[in-house]
Amino acid sequence: MKATQITLALVAAFAAVAVQAQSLTKPGVEAGNIDARGTVNGAINQVGGGTLVLLNGRGGRDLAPGGGSIISGGQNVRVGGVAGIVQASRINASGTVNGAITQLRAGALEGGNEQLVSIGSVSNTTANNVTATGTVTGIVLQSGGSAASGFNLQALQVGGVDDVKANNVNATGTLTGTASQVSLGALAGNTEQVAVIGGARRVDADNLTLNGTLRGALTQVGANVASGFNTQVINIGGAHNARARNVNANGTVNGVVNQIGGNVGVDGSVQSAVVGGVQGATVSGNDEAK
Repeated sequence: MKATQITLALVAAFAAVAVQAQSLTKPGVEAGNIDARGTVNGAINQVGGGTLVLLNGRGGRDLAPGGGSIISGGQNVRVGGVAGIVQASRINASGTVNGAITQLRAGALEGGNEQLVSIGSVSNTTANNVTATGTVTGIVLQSGGSAASGFNLQALQVGGVDDVKANNVNATGTLTGTASQVSLGALAGNTEQVAVIGGARRVDADNLTLNGTLRGALTQVGANVASGFNTQVINIGGAHNARARNVNANGTVNGVVNQIGGNVGVDGSVQSAVVGGVQGATVSGNDEAK
């Protein structure tokens, strides 16, 4: 598919699963300029409940800094984003969620549950200039109560870039609403909440500018009789595993980041937060001559 200009715009208010709200996700796209814009003012819900549920998702890889690629499966929502081996001169992705994106589950026996929400983000692309802008003023929620459940993952990307090669990258993410992962049950496997707000992973760029702002709340709550590891990884305006000539990383937290556990038996709990930081990156120097 070749074009000189691709423009996508939508105001969405609907309920669905595996939603690509005006996002470009088809592999092998070549274009001059790509503009992807999406807005959700309504609700996107996945509700499940049963005696035996093997998997809500397909057992993907973690969206943790330094981890594998972004998973797909379960509830997979991408609003105003670009992903999937895309080459372009300029990419401009903008996504806004003012409503609610929820994954609710209640069952006797469950396998894994995965929720991927990507707002105004760019992944697996090559371009001269990349701009990613994501805003969440509403609610992103993964909640469940089961007698026994497997691995639970909530991955949130707001105005982030991942696996991108470009001359200039600008990523801006803002969360003024709430993102919560709640696990209530008798037996639970590993529970992981990963949030990247205006951050970057595995990016190769000349100039990398990151701006992440949290004014709302990021919360992971676990109350189980027995569970594995509870992990919360937060990246706000930070760069991880990146190569760049100039890096400007800015992170601001005016809200709250909570990890709350009330479990009888837990293997361990880990909370990791990076705000406007640079980790595992190669930087040649600000405005240094090549």
